[in-house]
Amino acid sequence: MIKKTIKFFLILSAVFALALIYLSSIGLQTSNFNQLIKNEISKNNKKLEIDLNAIKILLNLRNLSINIKIVDPVLIYNESKIALNRAESNLSINSFINKDFVITNLLISTKDIKLKQIISIVSSYKNSAELFILQKIVKEGELVADININFDEEGKIKDDYGIKGFVKNARLELLNKKKINSLNFNFQIKDKEYLLEDIKTEFSKIKFSSKSIRIKNTDKLTYINGFLKNTQSDIKPELLKIIFANYYKDLDSLNFSSNNKFSFNIDKRFKIKNIEIYSKIKLNKLDYKINIPKLKR
Repeated sequence: MIKKTIKFFLILSAVFALALIYLSSIGLQTSNFNQLIKNEISKNNKKLEIDLNAIKILLNLRNLSINIKIVDPVLIYNESKIALNRAESNLSINSFINKDFVITNLLISTKDIKLKQIISIVSSYKNSAELFILQKIVKEGELVADININFDEEGKIKDDYGIKGFVKNARLELLNKKKINSLNFNFQIKDKEYLLEDIKTEFSKIKFSSKSIRIKNTDKLTYINGFLKNTQSDIKPELLKIIFANYYKDLDSLNFSSNNKFSFNIDKRFKIKNIEIYSKIKLNKLDYKINIPKLKR
């Protein structure tokens, strides 16, 4: 009898161990939590919905939690569909058993998303003057990102979020009607801090690039610093007007390449302050109308 009991418990232990291995490595697929996830997604924004396939559940033995993975979900915002690669979140085992489904963290990996779509969604959660301007000037472009978000007990996004990814083939039309074409860059975003890297773009048929630009927001100012260089180019009259202000009419032609380090601040009224620029310029050609006082100045 004792041998049978021991054998029974050994078999039961083996089955339990195999079940744990299976749940932690392969997992189970279920649709039981689809509606709960949909409710959580739309709880803070009624315009935002999610279309789900079966959800994969994995047991995380390290921290005794349940990992929920959603493959190829589709966000729906104002009837506009945004395809994602995957989304996943962790729940405590107690929450899972009691079906007390509260999202505390969310990892999202996107497919190509149109910039205008993502700006509209972000604006619906946290509107600002900067986002309003972005909505006006962004005309085309796509974004791919990995997003890591934590939520507080009320379901609001905490300040420790992190976003990284890249923007490709963006086209902007500035408020002065000037166009920025073929804008591509990598980015990392934390609370009030933005890092843009490997930037390449074209403005007025001149190719510009930058290894990095950093942006930091405070209550009073936005601090911006970085690097910018342009290839050897003929500078067109409309661009001369921007660079040389009232003196562009005295310049007939200009050809140069440059490597620049810059920094400046922007206040809440979007006024630029404390501009500093350090430049290395290779001047290939300059035709200037003779006007000695202005030239000296």
